[in-house]
Amino acid sequence: MLGTRTKQVNSYGRRGSRIVSVLDRRDRESANSSEAASDVDPPPPPRAFRRENAIIISPAKPRVGLRRLGGSTRSPRSSPLTRNAKPKAMRDATTKRMQPKLESSTHIRQPLTPLYRNGTSSNEQPSSGVKGKSKAFAIKPTRTGLKPHVPVIAVDIIVFDEDGSMFTQERRLSCTEMRANQPCSATRKGKKNPRMSSPSPPPIAISDDSDLEVASPKPVAKQLNRRPHAIVISSDESGADDKDTVHKKHSVPLAKSHSKLKSHVEVVIPSAPSRKSKVAKKPPSSPPFALTPPRAPAFRPRPAAVPSLLAPPIPITRPRQLTPIRGNSSRSLFRRAPPTPSTPTEADLSLDLAQLDLSDTTEIDDLASVQPEYLLPLLGECAQTSPYEFSAFIETFPFDPIVQSSAEDEDVRFRKIGEASYSEVFGIGDVVLKIIPIRFEEESTHPETAEIPAPSDAKDVLKEIIVTQEIGEICDKFVKLLKTYVVRGKYPSLLLDLWDEYNERKGSESIRPDSFGLTQIYAIIVLPNGGPDLESFTFKNISKSGWHQACGIFWQVARALEQAEHLANFEHRDLHWGQILVKNIPVKKLTSKYPTSRVAMDDPRFGVKVTIIDLGLSRMNAMDARGSNVYWTPFDNEIFDGEGDYQYDVYRMMRDLIGGAWKSYHSFTNVMWLHYLATKLLHGKRLKPPGGKRQTGGGAQAVSPTGYDEQECYDCLAEMERLLGNRIASTRKGQKTRRKTVAPSSGPKSARDSIDMSDKSTQLNTEYILRLDSYLEPFLPAIERRHKQFQQWKDTILEYEGGYEKFTKGYEVMGFTVKGDGTVVYREWAPNAQEANLIGDFNQWNRMSHPMTKNQYGVWEITLPPDAPGAPAIPHDSKVKISMILPTGVRIERLPAWVHRVTQDLTYSPTYESRFWNPPAAERYQFKHPRPPQPRSIRIYEAHVGISTSEHRVGTYKEFTKDVLPRIQKLGYNTIQLMAIMEHPYYASFGYQVTSFFAASSRCGTPEELRELIDTAHGIGIVVLLDVVHSHACKNVLDGLNAFDGTDHLYFHEGSKGRHELWDSRLFNYGSHEVLRFLLSNLRFYMEVYQFDGFRFDGVTSMMYLHHGIGTGFSGGYHEYFGSGADDEAIVYLMLANDALHALYPSLITIAEDVSGMPLLCIPVSQGGIGFDYRLSMAIPDMWIKLLKHKSDDDWDMSSIVHTLTNRRYGEKSVAYAESHDQALVGDKTLAFWLMDKEMYTNMSNLTPLTPVIARGLALHKMIRLLVHSLGGEGYLNFEGNEFGHPEWLDFPREGNNNSFQHARRQWNIVDDHLLRYQYLNNFDAAMNGLESKYNWLASAQAYVSLKHEGDKMIVYERAGLLFIFNFHPQKSFTDYHVGVDVAGEYTTILSSDDREYGGFENVTSGGKYLTTPLEWNGRKNRTEDLFGASESLRGESTGLDVITYESYAIHMCSTQDMDVRLNLTRAQHFAFAY
Repeated sequence: MLGTRTKQVNSYGRRGSRIVSVLDRRDRESANSSEAASDVDPPPPPRAFRRENAIIISPAKPRVGLRRLGGSTRSPRSSPLTRNAKPKAMRDATTKRMQPKLESSTHIRQPLTPLYRNGTSSNEQPSSGVKGKSKAFAIKPTRTGLKPHVPVIAVDIIVFDEDGSMFTQERRLSCTEMRANQPCSATRKGKKNPRMSSPSPPPIAISDDSDLEVASPKPVAKQLNRRPHAIVISSDESGADDKDTVHKKHSVPLAKSHSKLKSHVEVVIPSAPSRKSKVAKKPPSSPPFALTPPRAPAFRPRPAAVPSLLAPPIPITRPRQLTPIRGNSSRSLFRRAPPTPSTPTEADLSLDLAQLDLSDTTEIDDLASVQPEYLLPLLGECAQTSPYEFSAFIETFPFDPIVQSSAEDEDVRFRKIGEASYSEVFGIGDVVLKIIPIRFEEESTHPETAEIPAPSDAKDVLKEIIVTQEIGEICDKFVKLLKTYVVRGKYPSLLLDLWDEYNERKGSESIRPDSFGLTQIYAIIVLPNGGPDLESFTFKNISKSGWHQACGIFWQVARALEQAEHLANFEHRDLHWGQILVKNIPVKKLTSKYPTSRVAMDDPRFGVKVTIIDLGLSRMNAMDARGSNVYWTPFDNEIFDGEGDYQYDVYRMMRDLIGGAWKSYHSFTNVMWLHYLATKLLHGKRLKPPGGKRQTGGGAQAVSPTGYDEQECYDCLAEMERLLGNRIASTRKGQKTRRKTVAPSSGPKSARDSIDMSDKSTQLNTEYILRLDSYLEPFLPAIERRHKQFQQWKDTILEYEGGYEKFTKGYEVMGFTVKGDGTVVYREWAPNAQEANLIGDFNQWNRMSHPMTKNQYGVWEITLPPDAPGAPAIPHDSKVKISMILPTGVRIERLPAWVHRVTQDLTYSPTYESRFWNPPAAERYQFKHPRPPQPRSIRIYEAHVGISTSEHRVGTYKEFTKDVLPRIQKLGYNTIQLMAIMEHPYYASFGYQVTSFFAASSRCGTPEELRELIDTAHGIGIVVLLDVVHSHACKNVLDGLNAFDGTDHLYFHEGSKGRHELWDSRLFNYGSHEVLRFLLSNLRFYMEVYQFDGFRFDGVTSMMYLHHGIGTGFSGGYHEYFGSGADDEAIVYLMLANDALHALYPSLITIAEDVSGMPLLCIPVSQGGIGFDYRLSMAIPDMWIKLLKHKSDDDWDMSSIVHTLTNRRYGEKSVAYAESHDQALVGDKTLAFWLMDKEMYTNMSNLTPLTPVIARGLALHKMIRLLVHSLGGEGYLNFEGNEFGHPEWLDFPREGNNNSFQHARRQWNIVDDHLLRYQYLNNFDAAMNGLESKYNWLASAQAYVSLKHEGDKMIVYERAGLLFIFNFHPQKSFTDYHVGVDVAGEYTTILSSDDREYGGFENVTSGGKYLTTPLEWNGRKNRTEDLFGASESLRGESTGLDVITYESYAIHMCSTQDMDVRLNLTRAQHFAFAY
């Protein structure tokens, strides 16, 4: 901190920021004086004063040379001030004539208003007159130390005409604690100049640094004959003498004067406002103020939270026009210095209000009144009244919240990242600043002494801002406008240094922007950083995915243009590759021997994300209050003369096509730029054409997640370049010949046509569908019909809602939304209501005080202004409802449908109450960790927060975060599936009777605690899925969606179609536009607000069929999937949900709970599928329950078990599980309880003998889970607690069990007790997951099963380079057992369920080595020799229990040719799919 009270002063020049002392002052003594010219306090006695900064008013040159002052003095020619000085007599006369005007026109400064430096100030002090003469040297001003005074001084600026008469004056303020710069050496008078006819007068220069001198250009000869007009800046001391003035030699460019007027300006530092006195005072011994040395700028680390640093200027209370300049000039002689952004400093900026003059007489300049007319619209668009100071803006911008909101590890230093013809682009954090110099439109053109970057007209920049904002809001892939500013001043040295570094590193084609003057205006457009432009973009892996990325870039740009064309008749007109930003995005790698379904070519899975920028030359239609407007900007003619790049050919082709009608819409310009883009991608990025389709040698083919190989992507681009080029060529030929007989050419005429061509080439691929399943051929019309319905809905959403991006964010519009100032807006869809009122604690439940208004779509709305700035009218967590009157006159009250929190108090009612959730910023949880990448293979831990405690109560989010997440991480699961999160009134429903879809269950805690849970999981690399219920809704009326507006068909189908007979719940109307908005926004809400990573969709079977699966057994006949029983509306909704989610979140995971086996369920929507990533293999747990309940161990059919585990649809991924929550519900039992039953109560202790029941149960529990894990699918799921064999069943508190929590909890104590055998099952589960994370068999192709021996009860298969062996025989043991393998070599045991640490007998040696013999065995090329030696039989000899032979093994090929082994195994697996 500084040692004294200070404040920061921003000024122009090299000393851009100074810290000066602010001395404490007492109040001025009040005294009345009849001599006072205005209503002000009596001033202190007069002091001597000096003049400085005398300047010549003339058109400014763009650049002024500076040199250091040395021992030599300047030549007479270089000092225009002394050369054109006014004689003393004339000055005395003019000051006497102007004195009355000064006394009657100046006013007191408005208290608590800013003191504007370097320009005309709105904070004026009264003047007492002017008197004095010029002198070559400064005399120290006098000051009395006895009288109180104010810490500011007034400066009068007086302008004389040609005859020496005063015609303008204005007042400025300064600080009395600042010492003026030391005067220069004595000046010399120049000759009188009677004429001023030259259009190029000498420049004006000012320096605030005493050691800098301006080397002024030589004046034009014709200008030396005319005497300039003097502007005298006088003191308020009427008794001051001319000997107390001094001419200052330094000068700086200012605003131009009228062409017929040249003025002489003398700036004099006067005393503060005081009583007029003719008594001369003795000068003080020291100057009244001193200037602290400039400090070197230092970069300060950004604070944790910084308020907005760019607050708008202080509001104007009383406008006043400045004195105009004669000669029809609309601009002020001195340009007002801009108010700088508020900047937090270490200085103490406190004010002593007792020292302020709080008189009634106030006057503040209207800041906007002095700005040129052409600049006012731009300032208005930026919400400014005057420009900010450039250097101060750059210094404070790193602390702006828009920069602070970027990632913590983001570089918050400025860096130059690009340039354009009319702007420079600098980056900081994750945003970029596009800096555009503005042309002085009111000034005449003057010869330039230095080349400057080309400026832009303010109106063109305004158009660019409007177009960027509008297109960015309604169209994807276009840059989103963040903020805009207007600044003024010289280019900051920091940015110039970055410009030099960029020039040295890459070379710059633009002009160094150091020649701009102090009065230069710039527009700054703040945009998100979309990555490098296409010209400098580097493809991630040219040889493997270069053409994929190039194809993705092209089609994303084409899709963006097509969307903008459709919505706004948009043309970019300047879409060269510097206007396309490209980012690499991660894409999950797939390894499969099956063809991957194809995705749309603008899909993010092509590995790139495109952002289109720089819309300054674009053309678009827009609607505003005045009607339809067309925004467009003409081209400079020089652009059509460019050579050396196809870009300039496109400009000329556009000119020829448009023919001067630039305002009209010409979609063909977009076609030209798409052809340009295709050409650049094919020939300008050093991508080599692929040599054809390539196979990965020796094993699995590396398959692209897009479904295309590199050759197909290259062919697509080449074909589009050909078609677009042919179309352009034929169009140009028609223009040249101008014959009506020219045959119309084929090819696209717009970006929309290009997309249509792509859609035709990538439309529903029936060949691919039949390749997946030939039995689908008779049902292709039904599949195409569904896909067409989906496309119609998607087009409707795009046309009327702006696409998925806006349509799925209904939660930002509907329900309660809070603005930054505390304004609350509430909207609700209830078309049947005739009246609606918002009621709650905030208005004492007054049903008439807050009426709502209804629009044409049946949406009710009310806006509640804040009680105070930032204080909403509705208190946080207070109760609210909507009260409505129906057409029948009945009043009903409902919980808001989009409410974020509801609570239940069972002490007086089971009905929920809605609450306004808007916690203070300090109480809102802020996410600290990014989402983890999508796991290569998913290992899911299904959990219910409420039952996750050992106590007899409901568990909480906090407890789950603290106690359960570490367990899940230790077990090796990488995905959590959270159940019962969406609010449900009946706890025993397991969360499947939802009433409030946007409210997280309040039983377990607050929304902020749930956010913390998810963020903590992300911090340890775990993905979190939500068990979402969109298949039905609770039928509650008072606290649900049922009969929300008095009808039974608002959100649901009416009548029996809208009711589920078995579940006693309501069924959604998936064909309703608003229902789709509600459900899709619900998914987006949990992705954005809670940061979930995907969804497990419950009840998908019920959704997809009109019979909802009730009383229907699916036989596998395809007519059941595509016949009249299918609900196409619900299927189309699922397609929309998956398509939208995967488009918005490429790494998202969706899982379908379907028991019917619907074909194409897990095929992308673009290929005719429904779009899920995984389906649950629901037949597997049913199989195990049937075996354990109805068959003895001897009757287990190995072939049937293998068939159930491997029977899944070709090309679709599934999640396998031995048991889930369904198997544990009341009426059923967990697998462990089926295996060991009542002995779990007595014989699970290590201190008791191992009984045959417990030994069998432990062995089969491990074997079943490893078999399902490694053979059953592409994902694995375990329900909470079952990993360690949780006993009994699951039963929630209800009336039938006396509301007991006995079975609604997890008994973690039994697995944590090392005296119990539950630990062995827990250890094996962790080892199994750990092995999968190492070898990734879930992400590998399906296993090759080489042995299903019914007599031996053996199952043997190979997957992911591992050999799995299972012995399910209850009696037989084996020695010297042989199994077939495809790869010769040496194998070793890496996991055995018979190990001691897993509760086994160690009959198999861990790490044992086994060799192969090149002898065909079980259809494999080799067989293992002596796989189990005599000492390694499967018998439990230590206990004498011959029946205990159930064990399983995972054996790894560990020869030096390990990689070849894996490849060959994968090739073998290719043939495994033949059956």
